Amino acid sequence: MVFGKRRLSPHAARPFLEDFNFSQADALRIAALGEACIDSVFTAEDRAEYNGYVNFADLVAFVHAKARRSFDMFERGRRMMR
Repeated sequence: MVFGKRRLSPHAARPFLEDFNFSQADALRIAALGEACIDSVFTAEDRAEYNGYVNFADLVAFVHAKARRSFDMFERGRRMMR
Protein backbone atom coordinates (compact mmCIF):
# COMPACT_ATOMS: atom_id res chain seq x y z
CA MET A 1 0.00 0.00 0.00
CA VAL A 2 1.16 3.51 -0.62
CA PHE A 3 0.48 6.34 1.77
CA GLY A 4 2.19 9.39 0.38
CA LYS A 5 5.29 8.04 -1.34
CA ARG A 6 5.93 5.12 1.00
CA ARG A 7 4.87 1.58 0.23
CA LEU A 8 3.70 -0.80 2.96
CA SER A 9 5.49 -4.08 3.33
CA PRO A 10 3.37 -7.23 3.16
CA HIS A 11 3.78 -7.54 6.93
CA ALA A 12 2.34 -4.06 7.44
CA ALA A 13 -0.42 -4.57 4.83
CA ARG A 14 -1.65 -7.89 6.27
CA PRO A 15 -3.78 -6.36 9.09
CA PHE A 16 -5.71 -4.35 6.50
CA LEU A 17 -6.76 -7.61 4.83
CA GLU A 18 -7.44 -9.51 8.04
CA ASP A 19 -8.96 -6.87 10.32
CA PHE A 20 -10.41 -4.12 8.14
CA ASN A 21 -13.90 -5.38 7.37
CA PHE A 22 -17.49 -5.48 8.61
CA SER A 23 -18.29 -7.08 11.94
CA GLN A 24 -20.80 -9.91 12.07
CA ALA A 25 -23.32 -7.53 13.68
CA ASP A 26 -22.87 -5.10 10.78
CA ALA A 27 -23.30 -7.91 8.25
CA LEU A 28 -26.56 -8.94 9.92
CA ARG A 29 -27.79 -5.33 9.92
CA ILE A 30 -26.95 -4.97 6.21
CA ALA A 31 -28.93 -8.14 5.50
CA ALA A 32 -31.89 -6.79 7.49
CA LEU A 33 -31.75 -3.52 5.58
CA GLY A 34 -31.67 -5.44 2.32
CA GLU A 35 -34.76 -7.40 3.31
CA ALA A 36 -36.53 -4.17 4.31
CA CYS A 37 -35.78 -2.80 0.86
CA ILE A 38 -37.14 -5.93 -0.84
CA ASP A 39 -40.26 -5.82 1.33
CA SER A 40 -40.75 -2.12 0.47
CA VAL A 41 -40.53 -0.98 4.10
CA PHE A 42 -37.28 0.92 3.57
CA THR A 43 -37.44 4.28 5.39
CA ALA A 44 -35.34 7.36 4.69
CA GLU A 45 -33.32 6.55 7.83
CA ASP A 46 -32.77 3.00 6.57
CA ARG A 47 -31.58 4.37 3.23
CA ALA A 48 -29.12 6.74 4.94
CA GLU A 49 -27.79 3.92 7.13
CA TYR A 50 -27.49 1.60 4.13
CA ASN A 51 -25.65 4.27 2.13
CA GLY A 52 -23.17 4.59 5.00
CA TYR A 53 -22.50 0.86 4.81
CA VAL A 54 -22.11 1.08 1.02
CA ASN A 55 -19.58 3.92 1.38
CA PHE A 56 -17.63 1.95 3.98
CA ALA A 57 -17.72 -1.15 1.75
CA ASP A 58 -16.21 0.91 -1.07
CA LEU A 59 -13.42 2.05 1.27
CA VAL A 60 -12.79 -1.52 2.43
CA ALA A 61 -12.60 -2.73 -1.17
CA PHE A 62 -10.13 0.03 -2.03
CA VAL A 63 -7.91 -0.69 0.99
CA HIS A 64 -8.02 -4.44 0.33
CA ALA A 65 -7.02 -3.88 -3.31
CA LYS A 66 -4.08 -1.71 -2.24
CA ALA A 67 -2.98 -4.29 0.34
CA ARG A 68 -3.18 -7.11 -2.22
CA ARG A 69 -1.16 -4.98 -4.63
CA SER A 70 1.55 -4.63 -1.96
CA PHE A 71 1.73 -8.41 -1.70
CA ASP A 72 1.82 -8.81 -5.49
CA MET A 73 4.58 -6.22 -5.93
CA PHE A 74 6.60 -7.80 -3.12
CA GLU A 75 6.30 -11.24 -4.74
CA ARG A 76 7.27 -9.88 -8.17
CA GLY A 77 10.32 -8.24 -6.63
CA ARG A 78 11.30 -11.49 -4.94
CA ARG A 79 10.96 -13.44 -8.22
CA MET A 80 13.10 -10.89 -10.06
CA MET A 81 15.86 -11.24 -7.47
CA ARG A 82 16.11 -15.03 -7.99
